[in-house]
Amino acid sequence: MIRMAERFTRRGKDGRAAFCDVSPQGLARAAEQLARWEELLASLEAEYGALAGELETLRREGREKSYRFREKAGRKLLDGQILALLRASSLADRLPEDGGGKP
Repeated sequence: MIRMAERFTRRGKDGRAAFCDVSPQGLARAAEQLARWEELLASLEAEYGALAGELETLRREGREKSYRFREKAGRKLLDGQILALLRASSLADRLPEDGGGKP
């Protein structure tokens, strides 16, 4: 079972987010978790863009039916789905470099 990361915020009755622990240690832990999320998003976006380039190269070489092409296409589709979920929940506000396109 996957354990959720520690929550650092809660929603008030007005719907606005607030920190649960505003001590220096609580804010430092929250900032560290936010940094990890931002690094994950940047890494995912970079991988998505790199996969688009690698797939285009394989396409030009006529290797669309190769195991390597299919593996990379599957990874790009998965990354695209994760990015779409993050965008839908407003955690990512921009499209990846190539805007989706072909797998």
